[in-house]
Amino acid sequence: MSLTIIHIFSVSFLGYDNLSFDKEITYPVESYSSQNSLASDDFNNHTYLDLVIANYNTSTITIFLISRDALFINQTLYSTGSDSFPSLISVNHFNNDAKLDIIVTNPDSSTLGMFLGRNDGTFENMIIFSFAYGSHSFSIIVGDFNDDHKLNFAIGNVDSNTLDILLQTC
Repeated sequence: MSLTIIHIFSVSFLGYDNLSFDKEITYPVESYSSQNSLASDDFNNHTYLDLVIANYNTSTITIFLISRDALFINQTLYSTGSDSFPSLISVNHFNNDAKLDIIVTNPDSSTLGMFLGRNDGTFENMIIFSFAYGSHSFSIIVGDFNDDHKLNFAIGNVDSNTLDILLQTC
């Protein structure tokens, strides 16, 4: 007989219009994954908020797609690279199409990973943007810093005491 330790990701209580909440719902995630950050948006264009979680210890992100009855039905893992240890996650239309994309900072591999969305709850393989070795990102902000109507990224790096700004060019 073998036993597997499962960490539980706990979804907030579902709320009603009268400020009351339903019973807590929990969902299993990867063993030893150590969730660092999460974001929500509608990844499969069905009007319900889905979740994405950065799993630090397993160098993955997990997508939870929600169903009509507010239960998460699908759980999909995407790798962020060996020993990347993803820490911060953000969701937006980063490549200026109508499909939601995900970015994640990977401090131990000194990279930013971008997963382009397909509008059905699935994503392309990660596109990698590298920074100086050992920079160790601790914060990310997304915005149109140069007023060209394209989203850019500012990444704060703790070990190199630097700020990296990535400006989209196309």
